[in-house]
Amino acid sequence: MTAPAPTIVFDNTTNYKGNSVATGPDGASGSQVTLSGSARVVTDFLFGYEVGNDATATVKFWANDGAKGAPGTCLYSSGKIDVPAGNAAVKTLSSLSVEVPDTFTWTVRSQTVGLIGYGPATVGSFGPAWYSGPVRNENEKVIGIWWYKNDPFKGGFESRILARKPLPRPVWSEEIVGQILEGVINDGGGLVLVGGHLVRVPPREPVEAILAALPAQLAQRLKPLLEAAPHGDLPQLALRQQLTHAINQYQAQSPG
Repeated sequence: MTAPAPTIVFDNTTNYKGNSVATGPDGASGSQVTLSGSARVVTDFLFGYEVGNDATATVKFWANDGAKGAPGTCLYSSGKIDVPAGNAAVKTLSSLSVEVPDTFTWTVRSQTVGLIGYGPATVGSFGPAWYSGPVRNENEKVIGIWWYKNDPFKGGFESRILARKPLPRPVWSEEIVGQILEGVINDGGGLVLVGGHLVRVPPREPVEAILAALPAQLAQRLKPLLEAAPHGDLPQLALRQQLTHAINQYQAQSPG
């Protein structure tokens, strides 16, 4: 089954704002975004950055299901990724398969990487910008470990998101796929015709379930007696006596 082609559901790479925001070292920075269209399985994520030397960073996607709409559940974590040195550079994560809601927050955490301010978005919308870590001034709105700015200058960062629609779910059919030719009912053996092929089904006797439930040594003692019983080799009374004798012997020899 071929996956649907991804489409751009968020794009904020056109309107440069001329500012940048650090992503660390004690926390993470990112943007709450609302996607356009209906594709919600993220396949590609691009973010713009600047950094003087080669660095590493961690990208995360968050559901905004925390207190008062703050980031809460982590939907995706890239682990540490390499971020080459560059000014006004971009990093793309591809071959993802992360299902997200209409609105979620992405963040980047790094010792040295800075995110580049862009906005307004040309596809979808953003806001506010979320940060975790120490609060920088008294004007920030603090919710738990998160705080945010809602001003247009720092509300968005250069980023682009591609997503596809989920794979079609199978439509289950109630058509008959197997035809019983002989036996099979009530755990008996028999023949079944499946897709034009004849399949022989062995019988499933209750002896198997009985032995499986017993201790291994006791099952070994009782197995020949129980297997003989269905064929009439042992009368019922004699079978009962032999089973009782075998169980008594097992109990007498077992420690405790």
